[in-house]
Amino acid sequence: LCIYLTISYIIVKFIHSKRNKIDAVFITLFGVILFIPMMKISDKEKSDKENRMLAKYQPLFSNGKLNEKYGSQFDSWFNDRFNGRDLFVEANQFFLSLFSLSFNRKVLIGKDGWLFYKLDNSINNYTNRFDLNESDLKKGLKFLQSLDDWCKKNKKEFYYIIAPDKNKIYGEYYVGVNKIRPDNYGIGNQFANYIKKNSNIKVLYLYDELITHKKETLLYYKHDTHWNDFGAFLGYKSLMKLMRLKEKSFNFTKIKGYKGDLYHMLNGNIKYDNSVYNKLKTESFCKTPNNDIYTVECKNKNGYNKRLFILRDSFSTALLPFLGNTFKKIKTYHYNHHKISTNDLNFIKNNFDIVILENVERYIPLILTLNFPQ
Repeated sequence: LCIYLTISYIIVKFIHSKRNKIDAVFITLFGVILFIPMMKISDKEKSDKENRMLAKYQPLFSNGKLNEKYGSQFDSWFNDRFNGRDLFVEANQFFLSLFSLSFNRKVLIGKDGWLFYKLDNSINNYTNRFDLNESDLKKGLKFLQSLDDWCKKNKKEFYYIIAPDKNKIYGEYYVGVNKIRPDNYGIGNQFANYIKKNSNIKVLYLYDELITHKKETLLYYKHDTHWNDFGAFLGYKSLMKLMRLKEKSFNFTKIKGYKGDLYHMLNGNIKYDNSVYNKLKTESFCKTPNNDIYTVECKNKNGYNKRLFILRDSFSTALLPFLGNTFKKIKTYHYNHHKISTNDLNFIKNNFDIVILENVERYIPLILTLNFPQ
């Protein structure tokens, strides 16, 4: 009744004032539209599309007391349940994808709900715009060769692993950017081939392995910068083959959806990922002392009697459970947060048998800046 009286008053007021009737119609429609979201309130407990529980209604008074958080709680309840919410979420994602190159400084919104990282020269790395120059390649090889020579001198094994960026494996979901050259001109392929041509360092660039298996199942999370457990498993298998060791067998379970780092960079303003992933199902032998996510320690008395020291970045996080189930002892440092010193070399010499350096492809320029201790 209040709505009817208000709209009637507006129409009469405009007619008597001899103003344009289109204005009266416009204001009337605007008033009606304001009430559309509350015409039907969802009573669902869970959103299937977002794979999360919806906010519950909290009364203004509870147990005879005033609910001081009623305003924010009502807001959350209404925002989760208003009429047409799913349509607005999908429309929001559509418009964000149209302007993804400029919308967010960190995240590129691709096709079919795929998100990609934009920083650390990732877009140029996807297009294969730039080569590594000869000077950079020599400097990078000098560091790796020094580390390999030190390992041989001290009867250690050394392996270098390059994990491809997600945009190299799932580039078909990129929008707004076209490749300038094919991936065989990329810096990962260039650096790996340069190492093989000019040294005997055992190097593993996982591009071909992941491309070969991408049609079998998802290997990277759609809303995260990293590979998922099964992508890391393929990396583990390739590494074990390079080491000439028998790989362990692992069981996987299915999970639906994953809220990754890219999802959170968008503050959740994107349709939830409902994709199905293979999740590793096994005991973890790894811990993070002092809450340092990069300094990880793994101990497994039933593992191979070999001890691993790993210089790594965040791509090793999914790789470590496989290695932790395979080897007796592991310790990791981040190559950028922890510069290797002479003391570290003495520590490695006395406690480890194998040294591994792992980095994602877009971080190759960081590897080129590392210096081996004198």
